[in-house]
Amino acid sequence: MKVRLYIRIRLADGKRHYADPFYRSNEKPKPLYALVEGKLEHHPEGVYHLRYCRADGKCVYEAMGNDVWAALAARLKRERTLEAQEVGIEIVEPEAKPQGHDLAEASAQYLAEVRAGKSHKTHIAYRVAIREFIEHAKATTLEELSRSDVLAYTGALRDRGMSPRAIATRIIYIKTLFLHYGLPWPMLKTGKVRYTEKDAEAYSTENLQRLLATADQDETDLFHFQRPTAMGASR
Repeated sequence: MKVRLYIRIRLADGKRHYADPFYRSNEKPKPLYALVEGKLEHHPEGVYHLRYCRADGKCVYEAMGNDVWAALAARLKRERTLEAQEVGIEIVEPEAKPQGHDLAEASAQYLAEVRAGKSHKTHIAYRVAIREFIEHAKATTLEELSRSDVLAYTGALRDRGMSPRAIATRIIYIKTLFLHYGLPWPMLKTGKVRYTEKDAEAYSTENLQRLLATADQDETDLFHFQRPTAMGASR
């Protein structure tokens, strides 16, 4: 077969995996079911992909969305296209578009809702976290986000010297983005950022000046809204 159909799913450990779709005895597929190590599993987050090799020899996966019947129709169309190209018929194909919610657009829409429903201070906090997260993510759609994207963002925050408590708060903001669009949270409970509650200490004037000197505009805005708490009793 020139074109194979797979369903890309998220495993229990958060990793993405291309699995074979499940077919009933009458050769009809069972939507959003996959065979994983010989076992039937339901994956509502699954995205169907076509696997084939182009005329230049490069083999690719092409996302088809979560409708198995549309994916099967696309597979038949792709097979006919490849057959035509093999005999020298030139086929002009439309530019492929990513399936699912565009990551930048979806996050912007969510932040607009946060801005409308929450305080300005809360909106800034969410905006800083989510904008940084999508800059570190390798995915282009919400559906393609994975555990590795969250871990990469967590590692970047840790490398910047951010405290575990602050990192945990940022990750909570990211989690709300997933839940808002009905996507499963890819992180395991064992991967939760741990921290110990400590009494807050006031920043000195010198430390405050250093903080503001290195902060970007979003971080500066966030700091000013938290200033009474951040400054405490100056030392």
